[in-house]
Amino acid sequence: MSKLARSEFDNARIQQTTQNDARRIRQRVEAARQGPARAGVRWPFELMQNAHDAGPRDGGEKVEIDFVLDDERLAVSHTGKPFMAQELAALLSGGSSKEFDSEETTGRFGTGFLVTHALSTKVDVKGVLTTAKSSEFFHIELTRDGDEESIVNNIAQADESLSNAQEVSDAWIASHPTASFTYHNPDAAVVQRGLDRLEETLPYLYATCSKLGRVRIERFGEAIRFEPTDTVQVRQGDFIISKTEISMTTADGVTGVVAVRISRKNGHSALLTVLENCEADMHRVRLPGKEFARIFVTFPISGTDFLPFNVVLDSSFAPLQERDGIAMHDTDKALVAEALSVLPTLIQYAVESGWRDAYKLAYLAVPDRSLSGEGSGEQAWWGATVPAVAKQIAAKSIVQTVAGLLPALPSQGEATVSFLVPAVHANAAESVAYDTAHEIVAAVDGLNLPGKEIAQSWGEIARQWAEIGVPIERLGLKELTDRLKNTAVSIDDLPVHGDRFVWLASLFLLAADMLDQNVRDMLNGLLPDQYGTFRNTKRDALYLDHGISAEVKDIAAALGDDLDLREQLLH
Repeated sequence: MSKLARSEFDNARIQQTTQNDARRIRQRVEAARQGPARAGVRWPFELMQNAHDAGPRDGGEKVEIDFVLDDERLAVSHTGKPFMAQELAALLSGGSSKEFDSEETTGRFGTGFLVTHALSTKVDVKGVLTTAKSSEFFHIELTRDGDEESIVNNIAQADESLSNAQEVSDAWIASHPTASFTYHNPDAAVVQRGLDRLEETLPYLYATCSKLGRVRIERFGEAIRFEPTDTVQVRQGDFIISKTEISMTTADGVTGVVAVRISRKNGHSALLTVLENCEADMHRVRLPGKEFARIFVTFPISGTDFLPFNVVLDSSFAPLQERDGIAMHDTDKALVAEALSVLPTLIQYAVESGWRDAYKLAYLAVPDRSLSGEGSGEQAWWGATVPAVAKQIAAKSIVQTVAGLLPALPSQGEATVSFLVPAVHANAAESVAYDTAHEIVAAVDGLNLPGKEIAQSWGEIARQWAEIGVPIERLGLKELTDRLKNTAVSIDDLPVHGDRFVWLASLFLLAADMLDQNVRDMLNGLLPDQYGTFRNTKRDALYLDHGISAEVKDIAAALGDDLDLREQLLH
């Protein structure tokens, strides 16, 4: 090939590559702006990931990040490592500079950065580019709201702007952000949704991002500052529990939370939870919200909020390209199983440590859909994995009762918990007030119900356990009356404390409130005659006492059993 032909070919190839870059940028920017709900909860973490992955710049211990929103712009800046040439090229071209096989990084300025254009199609980028000999400060403007030709022109303009980069000293770098991104006239809903999710997620990130330092979020002059203050580790058998204290500072003062991470020694997966500080140096478990991701790969994976547990799983899962799920191949399944296997120990440690609402971590069910799509066989895997974990949890002494902490499944003959269902039977929908039913059933001797203030929440956990095959005892009216009829022949045998007749009357009133036609049969055998003996009205007729005198009843009894009126009259 002649030099002229070679030159023309190289120019054509570069032009075609740039055209392809522009097409990819346009498509991804349009997708982000057409899906603001999804992009709104993703954009902060794309920017944070870009800052955190490479670690702090020279001389720094942690990466510090600022989000500042005013009426006209959102500015995001950080003190991470400077740009490398490849990363800057990826930023301009909308490509990726990530090392796909790296466990240390998840990519800087790859295609995920384009999601941030859901905020605005116009963004100023200022930063430091490091070279083999020096560092240079650059400023480029990215405009990505036009057609492919407009984007091609913007790539050329940004490339030309790099010619104006100026060499800067280490001292200059130390006093300025390494990089800043300013989004002009950002979409209000997208930016607020993202910042809300960021504030909710940050405590968890201090358990996954070892290089993350202070994060400041300012909205229209009001700021909140998150900062890790201390991390301690404790051993619990073969498990390691890390607790990171985080201060949150606003104009009203300083509050704090604790990020908890637990994993097996030398394990590859971990569970995360967050504790709120409350009175008397006590901690309360903060449950993740309904729309909060349940799976992290250092940062949250969207589309995992439907998973039915109250902890976050963190590991080196294989995220889908848009970070809206994980592949759930065999390696992912093994990592999920390892993380869930830690849950029984976390709950036991939480209960023994006195964390309030610790028992709510025991909520566990089989997901109603899969992460990897239909036909993957994933549902069957969940159906085998989750019940095994739930049984291990149920065997722990974690349920607070009047008798102390008890398990839901027996071990070596110890007492167990019974869970109340305020309904006709254990699998029926609730039909009466929980508090009323609890007060009545709690009076039965030999039953260990969860404490009244936590019983209803425990009842929901127990319902989920029962649905996945954990053989716990759940008591509706039928199960309770069957139990009583098997143990009591007369009112004197009724295993309740307090006035037995008053209690029995309360039970009958509760049953009447259920408005179910089967209630009569369930109560049959618990109607006492005037000797206090329980009668089966299908076999033995019982009549109301319409003022028959005691003398008449005594005469009838003296004449023989067949004429004993007290055996035929309801007490």
